[in-house]
Amino acid sequence: MAYEPMRPTSTATCLPSLITALGSINREWQRRWRGENPGICFRGCDSTSFDLNPSLLRAPYPTVRAELAKIENNLWLDVRLRARHLLGRPVANGWEALLIMQQHGFPTRLLDWSRTLAVAAHFAVRDLDESDDGAVWVLAARGLMELRGCDAAWTAIGDPAVEPLGLRENDLNLDDFCDQIPAPVRPDGLVPRLIVQRSVYTLHTFQRDSLHELADRDREQHHAACFLHKIVIPSRAKDGFRSALPIITGVTEETLFPDLDGLARDFVGEWRRKQRD
Repeated sequence: MAYEPMRPTSTATCLPSLITALGSINREWQRRWRGENPGICFRGCDSTSFDLNPSLLRAPYPTVRAELAKIENNLWLDVRLRARHLLGRPVANGWEALLIMQQHGFPTRLLDWSRTLAVAAHFAVRDLDESDDGAVWVLAARGLMELRGCDAAWTAIGDPAVEPLGLRENDLNLDDFCDQIPAPVRPDGLVPRLIVQRSVYTLHTFQRDSLHELADRDREQHHAACFLHKIVIPSRAKDGFRSALPIITGVTEETLFPDLDGLARDFVGEWRRKQRD
């Protein structure tokens, strides 16, 4: 059963109102953490119905933990054995394999976030065919780190503290593994898009809906200062965002994906918008 969508914190109908909504959230976080960096991260979704599960934990993949562990192990083996000629070198380790898999569309336990609001806003409104309201999720990574027993805003891929969340080579002790709190991790800049998108990931176990459930419990204690918020962008406001974001922030498909694929998507998107006008 899908987890019930989180109730929105607020609604933003234009870029200034989105910034205002973020300011209200951040004021609560500044009080909660007494001015310490909350580690603000953003995730944009074309539809408010989308949850915060990483790709490996979504359909069509199974819900049984042992089966997910086997899928991940098989993917890791395939990348290690079959990607060498594509990369021009062997994959260095499991962490690099995890990042490569995420960047090239393999299902993983990583969920994409950005440290830039405009990047998330772009992804919340980019799909011209999506008629649902969009959403910008706002996460205080420090909240997750506190639950993990760490006094920091986030950690990094390869940190020994998150080693237990790395790629698994077996399906032993899955219950203990899945009891772990997702970790907010900043990756190495292996490819340009990670740098320009100011990428952050939450690294999960095989437990579905963990962020939603943790946020529900956190909200009971901290109310408006909960570590996770959802700002809705109504469908009627998406065109306005699509027009304003390139002008005000410079964010486009071409800037977020600095390669020929990004340039092509930017060109196609521009002509599709002209056909709609």
